[in-house]
Amino acid sequence: VTAASVAVAPPMVGEFGPGNIGVSTFTASDPDNQDDVFSSGDIIDIEFSIPTNRAWLPTTGITKAQIDNLFTFTHSIGLDYTGMWLSTQALRITIVNGTQDP
Repeated sequence: VTAASVAVAPPMVGEFGPGNIGVSTFTASDPDNQDDVFSSGDIIDIEFSIPTNRAWLPTTGITKAQIDNLFTFTHSIGLDYTGMWLSTQALRITIVNGTQDP
């Protein structure tokens, strides 16, 4: 008789084929309502069609570089922004510097 194994397998990573995840809603808002243009302090909320693994990112303090690794925006959303997961299906991006790329 042998003792039970206590080894833990490492998490699986890599490409496992196409997933069924999609963007359900993409909403931009201006919480301070101080202007009618996209600018610093504005928020983008992205809701996904199914729960995610949050792209293995922290819940808060997501950097511009990390967001840029997840998304390709067709237009600049500013020079700096941060993100936070509201749930496993919802990501909030807050614009820190809304200055547009030249």
